[in-house]
Amino acid sequence: GYLPGMTIEGLMQTAAEAKNKSVERIEVLCQWVTQGVEPHIEPSEWKALQVPPADLRISKDARTVWAVDTSHDRSTTWVSAAVLTESGKPLVTSRVKRPGIVWAVGYLRDLAERSGHREVALQAQGCPVVELIPLLKAEYEDADGVKRPGLTVHEMDRPTCAVATGRIHDRVRDKQLVLTEQPDIDIAIEGGLATPYAENQLWSRGKSRPVDIAGLCAETWALYALEELEPPAKKEVPPPPKTAALSEDAERVTTSEPNLATIAF
Repeated sequence: GYLPGMTIEGLMQTAAEAKNKSVERIEVLCQWVTQGVEPHIEPSEWKALQVPPADLRISKDARTVWAVDTSHDRSTTWVSAAVLTESGKPLVTSRVKRPGIVWAVGYLRDLAERSGHREVALQAQGCPVVELIPLLKAEYEDADGVKRPGLTVHEMDRPTCAVATGRIHDRVRDKQLVLTEQPDIDIAIEGGLATPYAENQLWSRGKSRPVDIAGLCAETWALYALEELEPPAKKEVPPPPKTAALSEDAERVTTSEPNLATIAF
């Protein structure tokens, strides 16, 4: 109460702009903070990259990579996506979240049929979503009963996921990412913690609890797969056979062999 000119509006602005929330709470709000927690990505930098959906420009033939991840307690599964915008910067979004895990297989198959994009990225070690890998790869029947090949699954091991976690951090810092406002993901950014992995940082669903960062993890895997992992090679369609030319001597060709098409047995 001794600072002259202190107002509620000023305190709220200070809180919004503070990079270290713990210091701001201690020094400005005189609150006792027992644990200092630094999110892996600075929330204010994340928010600065958000644009209205109407301002997004994406080519119709732009490659899209889906990604799937499940919360630490297996309660919720998220499907996210990454795609290049016309500006050359990638856009990452979370598309849907639902309780449970296995529902994501049918959902991703339906996405693949409707969009033509059949790539799915996921963490393939030490997390609940691993059980979806054989299901996503398996052949299946579409709504018309037509047999379809399994989806292309980009299996990312823990070292690769750690590199991906660092990559999304750098894309935000360098302003090389496009985002839209998604409240669930904004909360994940504020509470999203990473754990050291070798000389990298890896998203930690456990350390981030009670915040669910699975949707943010899925965005991270999708971004890495879009930028670093190759799409499946397109099968080359052989050219049509040349039209057979009628020989000038065809009418004069005779044979002593019987015609099996007309012979009577």
